Amino acid sequence: ISYTIETTNGCNTVTANGTINVSNVNAIALTSAPGSDNQPICINTAINSITYTTTGATGADFSYTLGAANYTGMPPGITAVWSNNVITITGTPTQAGSYTYHIELLGGCGIVSVDGTINTKINTISLISVSGDRTTCINTLLTPIRYRTSEATAIAYSYIDQNGIQYNGLPPGLTGTNPDVNGDILITGTPTQSGYFNYKITLLGGCGSGTVSSDVALITVTPENTIALTSSPTTNNQTVCINTGIQSITYFNVGATGTTETYTLNGGPTNIGLPAGLSRNWSSGVLTISGVPTIAGTYNYTIQQTGGCFPQTATGRIEVKPDASITLSSAPGTNNTQTPCINTAITSITYSTTNTNNVTISAGRLPNGLTPVFNVVNQTYTISGTPSETGTFTFTILAEGDCASTTTTASITVKPNSTITLIGGTASNTICINNAITNIVYQSTFANTMFVSGNLPAGVTPNYNPGTKQLIISGTATQSGTFTFTVVSQGDCLSATSSGTITVKPDTQIALTSSPTTNAQ
Repeated sequence: ISYTIETTNGCNTVTANGTINVSNVNAIALTSAPGSDNQPICINTAINSITYTTTGATGADFSYTLGAANYTGMPPGITAVWSNNVITITGTPTQAGSYTYHIELLGGCGIVSVDGTINTKINTISLISVSGDRTTCINTLLTPIRYRTSEATAIAYSYIDQNGIQYNGLPPGLTGTNPDVNGDILITGTPTQSGYFNYKITLLGGCGSGTVSSDVALITVTPENTIALTSSPTTNNQTVCINTGIQSITYFNVGATGTTETYTLNGGPTNIGLPAGLSRNWSSGVLTISGVPTIAGTYNYTIQQTGGCFPQTATGRIEVKPDASITLSSAPGTNNTQTPCINTAITSITYSTTNTNNVTISAGRLPNGLTPVFNVVNQTYTISGTPSETGTFTFTILAEGDCASTTTTASITVKPNSTITLIGGTASNTICINNAITNIVYQSTFANTMFVSGNLPAGVTPNYNPGTKQLIISGTATQSGTFTFTVVSQGDCLSATSSGTITVKPDTQIALTSSPTTNAQ
């Protein structure tokens, strides 16, 4: 606005000229498409140009915020230019985020600014369940794996198995969903094939693609445990003798981390561990049972796997046979202090045996007339009978079984009957009265004593000498007549006798039988 000032009522008329420039108030207006100042865009994709027309300003200042941070200029990849009262924002965002930009006019009248938003998007995926790596047993429900995605509209699944072969989808038995309204996807199901599966999730739609790397996302499906006898097919059902090493029993275990063992002895209560004398060794899935059993009996054992999937069991039997035994079961002494008489039945000698198949006399012998009998059912061995010969008989009894044999020694002394033999004189003597008889000598055996039964003439006596076991009949007969006697030899068994006769004649006599005077007439 130009103006003139002129003076009046003075001496002269004076004028002055001037100019007042009235500037417009600063203003800014969006001239690009409505909404372009608040546009979403995928990262690495050019934005729709944003233009503003300004008035009054001589320039513009640009800044932006990302979250709580403030920055000068425009977001990465975006540029803004003010020219001829027009601000133009263009470019390709290279970093994801929600950027609020701020434009403030410079120069002109008043402080004027405007804000806008560029929301740079990118597909994302993140695990929100406990872990993306899962180990589970075959045919067992998998703990669900949940991811949260952004922007993607669909999902593609694939996996690589333990052989390095790639497949579409997920491992057999598993399924995955597309993003729900919250962008969540879920992997669930019951795996039906064992192995190691590296799975990959590829995001489809939205801004670009995002994946879960197959390097870090692993599902391990463990097979059912197995247990297999790897030693000889008969080792899990074997019979051994006590104190003799068993054939080692080995089992190969797949999946298990160990085993526990129990056993029963002769059907009794269950015991933890292994029978006395046996031990276990676990190494690299191989269980070895070995050792020397020290207690006889039938052991039924069970092996229970621990760890892994669906632990398995295995069973077996170890029969430990005892050694043979033999014990006197008849009265004490019948086996070694019995002294029967010949031709007299002995007191039966009886032995109880165990684990015995046969019993024999292995050394020495029995006296004739005795018979041994072994009853394998009752496990008894009996010696009985009537000995027909004398003497001391020492013998060894051998009890034999499946395992170690055993012996015991016994003896029987068979005593003979007494005997008597005339070794001097005669058994029939005739002598005159008042004459000495010829000594009659008897010799005995196995006698404790000898004596005369019957009559001897007066003056004649028996005399027994225990040392020589002889009986001597001697003396001078003072009594006439015929005297019959018996000599008895008496011992532990039957006595013996021998009979004899001594006839003592009187002296010769003559007597007058006519009238007393006839011998002198």
